[in-house]
Amino acid sequence: MKKLLLVVIAVIALVGFKPNVSSQTGFNTVLEYCTGTWCQWCPCGHQIVDAITQSYPNTVVLAYHGAGSDPWLSYSLPMIQLFGFSAYPTGVVGRRTGIISRSGWGNQVVVQSSAINPGVSIQVNNKTYNAGTRTISADVVITALENLTGTYNVLFICTEDNLIYPQTGNGSCQGGSNYVHKHVVKGLVNGSTGTLVNSADPWNQNVSYTIPLSYVIPNHVAENNANMNILVFKTSGSVSTDQHIQQSRFISIVQPVGIQNNNEVAESFSLGQNYPNPFNPTTNFRFSLPKDQTVSLKFYNSMGQEVATYIDGFLKAGVYNVDFDGSQLSSGIYFYTLKTNDFAETKKMMLVK
Repeated sequence: MKKLLLVVIAVIALVGFKPNVSSQTGFNTVLEYCTGTWCQWCPCGHQIVDAITQSYPNTVVLAYHGAGSDPWLSYSLPMIQLFGFSAYPTGVVGRRTGIISRSGWGNQVVVQSSAINPGVSIQVNNKTYNAGTRTISADVVITALENLTGTYNVLFICTEDNLIYPQTGNGSCQGGSNYVHKHVVKGLVNGSTGTLVNSADPWNQNVSYTIPLSYVIPNHVAENNANMNILVFKTSGSVSTDQHIQQSRFISIVQPVGIQNNNEVAESFSLGQNYPNPFNPTTNFRFSLPKDQTVSLKFYNSMGQEVATYIDGFLKAGVYNVDFDGSQLSSGIYFYTLKTNDFAETKKMMLVK
């Protein structure tokens, strides 16, 4: 009765968007949801995700970006097809709930985090990151915490925060040109269904399996803003209702295990060169702010005419990644300029169609 009361209190707290970090338990559930930069209701979904991660910071969040106009569709399309997402934003919590609307995400995270005991533990050993080759390596040790029947897979997914790209919104769900996206899926490391963990069925309590992880971080990902997400789930039945998450966790790509990346603060101002260059029709570059600033990021053609504004407002200190879409522009030379009260720099790029 006491545990039920605590769960109810936690539900009320999260619905009111009041942080309650102390309610975090040993089980980390997973929120997998579909979103899109074109979706006017999706900013409200992002706000709910922010409230969840404030109260339950160990929750693994995977934002699958979908539909043809979204710049990150290709990275998430296999997962969107696997779940059968069609309405945006909708999601699945712990692979137990089926596809539900955003209004149900918070309660499910509270209930699962408070009431479910993990079936396995996940330990990350020998984790290294080679900045020269952009390779993360580790031994992921997965141990049964009880006798388990059936087969279980582990899924590795790379996500990125601090991505700036215009977001459609409306009067209730505010978007904008300087919108900062989080939890964006950028790499399905071992596919959409993962890797088999247990070679024996049943998988007896205290038996461990080691799964090697080795992944080259793509050039379009800012490694300082990237995490590796690890999910262990049962393989049978529907992916949204029966493939129950047994445990999950995330680790920073660049930082040691146990020290999470909280949008790393930059040491100096910088504006990176876009890559690829020349490009068609999209390209990517990074910039850094060592302190909170009012920022302007604008794009110009060779005649000095403004063709796009991505940022014209306040940003917190950090390292940011920008995806520029030139699909509506003609071939030619373009320039992008970053300005703050303390810094200004311009870079040249070439669009070739």
